[in-house]
Amino acid sequence: MSQMQDIFEQIDEELEAERVEKYWQANRGRIIAVLILFFVGLFAFVGWREYREKQDLAAAEVFISAMEAVEDGKHEEGIRRLQALNSQFSSHGYNTLAPLMEAKAQAAMGKPEVALERLQQLGSNAKAIPALRALAWLQAAYLVTDQPEKALGFLANIPADSAFQAPALELKGLFALAKGDRDTALAHFREALGKRPQTTLKERLDLMIQRLSVGATPAPAQP
Repeated sequence: MSQMQDIFEQIDEELEAERVEKYWQANRGRIIAVLILFFVGLFAFVGWREYREKQDLAAAEVFISAMEAVEDGKHEEGIRRLQALNSQFSSHGYNTLAPLMEAKAQAAMGKPEVALERLQQLGSNAKAIPALRALAWLQAAYLVTDQPEKALGFLANIPADSAFQAPALELKGLFALAKGDRDTALAHFREALGKRPQTTLKERLDLMIQRLSVGATPAPAQP
């Protein structure tokens, strides 16, 4: 019985080998093509990933060097490096930060018009992340605080749910206060405080609310 079983197993193995051989002969071209495509795709992916890592590192180095130059007061040098960043890495994420840094440098060099132009470009850039666009509009408003209506127009572009709404509301409150409208100013300060701002801003708001609350219209009850 064992001998018969061995014979059957041997036959099965031969049949299986024959089926594999026939399948290989009929499909070897397709199998080889699939394997080639797989390895070509694998090598391309690895190569692209290494290329992107090198690009990210190079863009970061250029941006950091530009930022350091601006922070050190070497504004023209910083602007040149930012322009190099734009020409070499025009589609990179670091390049979307460049207008903020350049605006800072241009303003420090006594060129607020150029700085404002850069900020408006960033604020209007649909490809930039919302937080950067909101920050650009806030910085633009700070640049034209001597023109309240223009500044308020910039602040209107900041979404209500933006993290930069609190400082925007503070600025609106200061404009209202400058016009002698204490109630409106107080309402803006209270609304800004409700946005849970950072500690420094919170302290300023608390102080302004405390000073203006005396004799002001009571705040509406919270639902």
